Amino acid sequence: MIDEFKNEHSFLSNFYVSPFMFKGIEAQTTENLYQALKTERECDRINILKASTPGKAKMMGRNVSLRDNWDDIKERIMLMCLKIKFADEKLFYMLINTGDVLLVEGNWWHDNFWGNCKCDKCKNIEGKNVLGNLLMGIRG
Repeated sequence: MIDEFKNEHSFLSNFYVSPFMFKGIEAQTTENLYQALKTERECDRINILKASTPGKAKMMGRNVSLRDNWDDIKERIMLMCLKIKFADEKLFYMLINTGDVLLVEGNWWHDNFWGNCKCDKCKNIEGKNVLGNLLMGIRG
């Protein structure tokens, strides 16, 4: 099992820098793209896509007007972002080379939707690990 997306497995993280173009704008990470797609306001999208770090993009994404149907489409949007990221041949082979091990986005920031938090408060909560499952789907 890979239970954290850091060190040699950092490429699995949405914060991993792997620049790509989206609608003529260079985005540094899948986090930038995901956060930008939370809103339909073009000026907010552009600013988030251009954010210098994924942390800044995430913070900016917390302060935008969400699309009306965001909760219904956020997993499909994440899958699209991941497919764009792993269209890069090198990253795709790195993903394939994880074999058939379970991929779990282990974290300490209480995210039990996209991953599985390991903190004392959450240790008895089974995370949904949506991000890990999407990655395994792409790998398959």
